Amino acid sequence: MPKYFFDLQDPNGRIVDDEGTELPSLDAARNEARQTIGEAARSLMARGADGRIVVQVRDRNGLLLTVRAEFETVDN
Repeated sequence: MPKYFFDLQDPNGRIVDDEGTELPSLDAARNEARQTIGEAARSLMARGADGRIVVQVRDRNGLLLTVRAEFETVDN
């Protein structure tokens, strides 16, 4: 089974995944990246933070895909 690495960039900094996760396909890795970005966004928003989150998915050969989310709170 292929191993995928999920690097996370958020307003607090960058976390490089050195361990990786074995998943059956790139589609499964895409879904994992989307779930990861959702959890990170919820965590930041719960603390009142705004910003941008990026999850980059790579395998041992290099970058495969990037998932981005930006969010802000606007008082009207």
